[in-house]
Amino acid sequence: MRTTLLLTVLLAASVTVQAQDMPTAAPADVESPETIVQAVYASLERAPGDQFDWDRFLSLYLPEAILMPNTEQLGGSERRFTPQKYVDYIQAIYDAADYIGSPADTGFEEKEIHNVTHRLGDVAQVFSTYDKFAWQGDESLGRGINSFQLAYRGGRWWIVSGIWDEETGAGPIPDQFLSE
Repeated sequence: MRTTLLLTVLLAASVTVQAQDMPTAAPADVESPETIVQAVYASLERAPGDQFDWDRFLSLYLPEAILMPNTEQLGGSERRFTPQKYVDYIQAIYDAADYIGSPADTGFEEKEIHNVTHRLGDVAQVFSTYDKFAWQGDESLGRGINSFQLAYRGGRWWIVSGIWDEETGAGPIPDQFLSE
């Protein structure tokens, strides 16, 4: 009981902090577990020469949320990021390579191909299967599953954590996570 009360107080406090320090989410982006996941994909989508929509991305997460990419993306190491640290990490990679706007820039799209949502009251878990492409491309760059944990607080949905893996390291995506 004391642990539940403490977690509730911390979550309420983090919602207040978010309103002061983080970009404000569009109401349509955070009205359901499904819309917030779609907003994540939309924030990462970019045409060649364009930047990612990091403000939109950050507005979907609690500031202290945990993001954990698969180890293959990090060269075999395990790391956890807050949303802001993840943005800084990804942007630094693109900046160091002077990639965005270069002749090699092909843009980026990550499209959801299936999702499984489990919800009880103000808590939800979404397994979202995705396929990655160059901007408006047809050739898959890889598929994987994003696992999002969400909470409904303060009149909107928040992403509390996200972890993902791809077929390259995990093996084929199970049929239960693919479109029927």
